[in-house]
Amino acid sequence: MMILESLACGTPVAAFDMGVAQDVLFEGRTGYVARLRDPVDLSAGVERILSESAQRAEQMGAACRALAEARFSPGLQARAFMDLFARTTL
Repeated sequence: MMILESLACGTPVAAFDMGVAQDVLFEGRTGYVARLRDPVDLSAGVERILSESAQRAEQMGAACRALAEARFSPGLQARAFMDLFARTTL
């Protein structure tokens, strides 16, 4: 959940290769995906994100926000739940 919230705020993320990170983090665009259980790799990802130029950081932030709006907006989430409920039988 925190990854999606960060992206919605326009903030790139460094995270381990698991869960939603696999679907929304694209190296150099929206963040960095570190090898699972490899803190050294995660640290390298954080350092890479923080060392970007101001222009590149702004581009990454815009890409994060655009991804969040395109795939996880409240309206899209509401429709997805409605579709799920419509397919579910009691």
